[in-house]
Amino acid sequence: MWFALVIAIHGLLQLALGVGRLVAPEVVLIRNDSGDEVSGLARILTGILLILLAKGLLERRRRAWIAALLLLAAVLVTNGPHWIGGQGIYALAFTLLMIAALLAFHRTFSVRAARRISYGQAVAGIAVALAVAYGIVGSYLLRDQFHGIDGWTDAAYFALFAYSTLGYDFDVAEMYPVGSDARWFVVSLFLIGVTLFITALSVTLGPIVEGRMKGVMSLVKRFQRMSNHVVVCGWSGVAQSVVDELRDRGVPVVTIDDRERIVQLLRAKGHDVLEGDPTLRETLLDANVVTAQAVIATYDADSMNTLTAVNAKDVRDDTPGARFAILVRIEDEENVDKVRKLGVDQVISPSTLGGRLLASRAVESADGGAGPSDGS
Repeated sequence: MWFALVIAIHGLLQLALGVGRLVAPEVVLIRNDSGDEVSGLARILTGILLILLAKGLLERRRRAWIAALLLLAAVLVTNGPHWIGGQGIYALAFTLLMIAALLAFHRTFSVRAARRISYGQAVAGIAVALAVAYGIVGSYLLRDQFHGIDGWTDAAYFALFAYSTLGYDFDVAEMYPVGSDARWFVVSLFLIGVTLFITALSVTLGPIVEGRMKGVMSLVKRFQRMSNHVVVCGWSGVAQSVVDELRDRGVPVVTIDDRERIVQLLRAKGHDVLEGDPTLRETLLDANVVTAQAVIATYDADSMNTLTAVNAKDVRDDTPGARFAILVRIEDEENVDKVRKLGVDQVISPSTLGGRLLASRAVESADGGAGPSDGS
């Protein structure tokens, strides 16, 4: 907690200083006009990164510890000489203290990520780092053939700008090539940037998308092997009672819901859940409704339950051998008769049944003389 708190406060301070340099340069001390915006953006990015790392440190994550250590080391290498020769002795002491503390308590951060970095992702990360280094070092070495590049900071700014922007307008840019070698170097930056972006995107997002697709397909295949199960459409308080009762009776249940948060929560609890819209024919077929015992529409909204019932009836009528029952939850008593006319097997109004049951019990209690006075 203390590590996370210190890192978060330091991140907020860096964020505030960066915003101050950009918004109120007359208040925050700035060295020169050409470096003000770059320094401000760098502080903002550093602050945001520190705040994000604070969450990982609070959760004792190993990756957050490694990232925080590397970031503080980079800050030390970049600003250390300036701090020693200037007024930054306190910043230097704080950075050294944080690095020492992270190293001393490295065993505390032992929570490892469930998803490991793949070989392709590691190669893509190294390739991006090498490409950035190529752009920065090349821009610095060819600074004599550039207008506006005088040091490492300018070279880094130009390289990152060239990698992230294809619409580089040299007529209004402060930094641009003037020599032949520099121009071809900039062309190589554009080509490397496009290639790396596409490669890194496919390598990073590819396994994630592939994993999700495999997970969905494995669920659908498992549902296709099920029979005599019950399909519950729409998670709600009523649906929870239905599912709990069916599971207690040993009846397999497939729950359908189109809200991702609900789906993830139910899967974490061990429920068989299909993410989709039950008002669509394909969704019910993915849940293998043809071989099911029943379809129960349990949304809180009568409109969704009605549409689900209509869709289920169409599937049953169009599929030979389908014999599943269709049960619909309707809260508005005025809609009960309307839904019955659709041809569903059972329409139930939990609120109406509950109200009548309470009234019946109240009358029975009064007729039986039950009450506090006779000790019941």
